[in-house]
Amino acid sequence: MRYRHKTALKLLAIALVAAAFLSGGFAQKGRAQTTTEQVLLTWRAATYTPLRYAGKALPTVNSIINFSVDVLKDGAPVNLSKQDIYWYVNDELFSGGAGKQRASLLMNSVIVTPPEIRVQIGTLSKAIRLPIVYPEAVIETPYPNSRFTANTVHAVGAPYFFAASSPSTLNFSWSINGETASSRENPADLTVTLNSDAPTGSTVNMGLVISNAQNSTEAASDAKTLTLVK
Repeated sequence: MRYRHKTALKLLAIALVAAAFLSGGFAQKGRAQTTTEQVLLTWRAATYTPLRYAGKALPTVNSIINFSVDVLKDGAPVNLSKQDIYWYVNDELFSGGAGKQRASLLMNSVIVTPPEIRVQIGTLSKAIRLPIVYPEAVIETPYPNSRFTANTVHAVGAPYFFAASSPSTLNFSWSINGETASSRENPADLTVTLNSDAPTGSTVNMGLVISNAQNSTEAASDAKTLTLVK
């Protein structure tokens, strides 16, 4: 009887070890078969920035923003051509349909800043907050510490984040020491020549206003003071 009892215990122990091994194997197999899906939502604002600007063009009021969505399953792109895709701004539908992976939105003044953009694909969704900025006008000069040594100074007006496709639709209004100045060749460039007897410490006060010829409410300004050092 004692022998049979020990044999039964050994068989039970072997069975428990085998069950644990099999269950672990099935668990590992189940984990290996788990799929992951990732929603990639990207956007691009149709605002103008200088070619030398390496950052992202940011949206402003009255600018158009283009959106794109993709889904990756285990790292591979998913075919969304037959999937219903819906686009929302602050929970209000603005675009959607089968395979609607691209959408565009005109950012008007009614939309709360910063707006939330959300895309819904079945049970998958992705939401982002958009930064809305004002246009900027920047006077760029090549003079360290705003000091120059020659009697001629040069400046370039750089527009950032205007709802324009090129600077040709923008107006550049310059002023020097409070008086209107003009650029004969390129309205974005300005050259100022001082008298040859200008003493050291003489200043050039530059002012610039950039406005959108297609939208009078879109404008920005900048000012800079340069000092002559001989």
